[in-house]
Amino acid sequence: MIYPKECSYNRWLKKDVINKKVIFDGSKCDLSTIEKIGIDKLHFELEKGENGLSIKYNSKISEHIKRPVIGLKINFPEEDYSEYNRVRVDLRVNVKGIQNLYMHFCVQGDEKYFMHAPSIITNKWVTTLFELNQFDRSKLSFIKVIPFIGGCPPYSNGNFEVIIKKITFEKVKEEYELGYNLEDRIAYSHFGYYPKSKKTFIVSGYDLDYEIVENSVVVKRGKTVKLETVLGTFGIGDFSDIEKVGKYKITCDGKETEEFLISFNPYKEGIDKSLSFLYQLRCGVDVAGVHEACHLNSYTTNELGDKVPNFGGWHDAGDLSQFEICTALMTSCLLELYQSNKNKRVLEEAKVGLNWLLQTTFHNGDRALSVSYDKWYDNVRKASDVYPNNKSESGPFENFLSSAALALGAIVYKEIDEVYSDWCLNIAMEDYHFGITGYKEGKYTKRWGPSPIPQVLGASLTAASLLYKLTCDEKYILDATENAKMVMACQERNYVGKNIKVRGFFYENLKHENLLIYEHRGHESTPVCGLVDLCNAFPYHEDYPKWIESIKLYKEYIEALKDISLPYGLLAGHIYKVDKVDFNKFTIPSNYGPRDVAISELKEQIVSGLNIGDDWYVRRMPIAIQRRGFNATLLSKTKAVSSVAKLLKDEDLRQIAIDQLEWIVGKNPFATSTIYGAGNNYHPLYVAYSKQLIGAMPVGFETYGVTDEPYWPARCNAVFKEVWGHTTGYYLGVIADLKW
Repeated sequence: MIYPKECSYNRWLKKDVINKKVIFDGSKCDLSTIEKIGIDKLHFELEKGENGLSIKYNSKISEHIKRPVIGLKINFPEEDYSEYNRVRVDLRVNVKGIQNLYMHFCVQGDEKYFMHAPSIITNKWVTTLFELNQFDRSKLSFIKVIPFIGGCPPYSNGNFEVIIKKITFEKVKEEYELGYNLEDRIAYSHFGYYPKSKKTFIVSGYDLDYEIVENSVVVKRGKTVKLETVLGTFGIGDFSDIEKVGKYKITCDGKETEEFLISFNPYKEGIDKSLSFLYQLRCGVDVAGVHEACHLNSYTTNELGDKVPNFGGWHDAGDLSQFEICTALMTSCLLELYQSNKNKRVLEEAKVGLNWLLQTTFHNGDRALSVSYDKWYDNVRKASDVYPNNKSESGPFENFLSSAALALGAIVYKEIDEVYSDWCLNIAMEDYHFGITGYKEGKYTKRWGPSPIPQVLGASLTAASLLYKLTCDEKYILDATENAKMVMACQERNYVGKNIKVRGFFYENLKHENLLIYEHRGHESTPVCGLVDLCNAFPYHEDYPKWIESIKLYKEYIEALKDISLPYGLLAGHIYKVDKVDFNKFTIPSNYGPRDVAISELKEQIVSGLNIGDDWYVRRMPIAIQRRGFNATLLSKTKAVSSVAKLLKDEDLRQIAIDQLEWIVGKNPFATSTIYGAGNNYHPLYVAYSKQLIGAMPVGFETYGVTDEPYWPARCNAVFKEVWGHTTGYYLGVIADLKW
């Protein structure tokens, strides 16, 4: 079996096929209807046989800085295919030494396309499925089949044969993909619940009988209670009174859940499998079942020609890249989790990040900040080949993040390995110095541009707090005191809105011109956690009351909007006002069309949110064009909430943080866990160059059009289903805060 039994893919395979139409039979196809694409980049051959149409090529390429493209455009009669909502492709990939092939399938018609990008297991016949429920199928005319050429690792000869046996259009019951309805599903936390925490599940019907069952024994009977919200009418089952540690199931309206825990450590499975994912995401070492030692020939170069090695750390996502921001954040979160649970496996993984941060500094503020590996290469760096030109850069935000991670590493390792601790401390102080001087000089990276004041200085507060703990140097208190004033000056202290009055959120600058909002990678936690770290480090400082006041204002912001997503308890994405949004910071692909059209859509997304009066709007999910997928923005905000909850010992805030973790693993409209291989009903994810990775968390639920609803289609593509270490890091960082 390709996928674990809990995977939604197996449920999709079992769907009744109401009608079907074979649009391509590889063994009988007319080669004149097939066009080769990308042949100017790489040679490949076509051969028709009894098993299907064979595509043969070699991926051991050189002298290509860009990833070359090959593929087929399979034409079929243009018709109205609206009756069919699913594509089935039966195929096989033959290759020695490579476990999967990353492919693209593009259904196209009327100048629009719908892409599915699965990871195909090699050397066996497999089926890949994807539904096209939100796609106009009235004028389909061809499908593209594209084996994605990612180079060749040194342990393979690169000879591929892709056999396309059959492509079939099918009619099946549509997968529920868009909105907040539950239909016949039970939404609950697949991992389980703390003994003293709130324990609820959600169904679509109220006044329904339910039972909580432990080891086939009914321990509670009840009826779901009606809850009417702006999202609809739901039934809530509450079993918070059950506090006994054990394994339980919910039965309701003839349906039964899988087992879940009531435990003092209900997220153990999530932690263990997240660590497994990060292990598989490692770069530069042999990872059994994923890849051998990779990218040993990759370097970052500064303007003098000096080099540092890039390999090590973790690959960023499904592609072949790595970013210092993500690595530093992930490392800090892992170290916080280790402080919370003293799990040596957590510390082992954290050291992977620490080592990468230690090896990728030029000791002058410059670092390997954005690393592109581009594709797999032999580990021999050939003089005739062209390689990605990774340039070093200096960015204060990046320096502060590295400083904080390394300082925390120095604290953790102080009693374990004093020499290693000192090394971490030396580079942490170095990074902090260059962060402070770089900020004063107005430095920023070309890729990301100027960082918002509360983001960059919020990170400085965390670094300064940790460094003071290590050195007792008063300069860190002086810096932090002044920088905290700047951070707090970016916070809204007056109420905005009429229907719901809100304050406590942040702007990017002192003039409050642009709101601190994110579309993809989230950093809303940075100013809040920085202030929390100051309170923990300097509880007797004269400015402590001001820091606490600012933290409580943020708490007020969270609590003012906590009910807008009931019954799910999803934290609000962001608060918006059209004239206070910097639309230039949004990622808009070149093929989208004129930028002003995209900005117009972003504005339309804003006003489709909840109108709270005076032209202020709140959206449950952030606005975005290309970077749709919001686990990172959600978990960054959750990290802010969990850190405040821990500081204030606030049980209500702690529960709000738990609600977000439950949303991630099952308590959502799709009743799906978004962590692959953990919980139940999880989708196959966009992993690109690897097979499906147990414990992987994707970028997250996206939105569709201008609507403010979660969208989780039955297909794979970037960025929403792309696996991402950044989300996993924040997830573990939140769990670290739940233990007081």
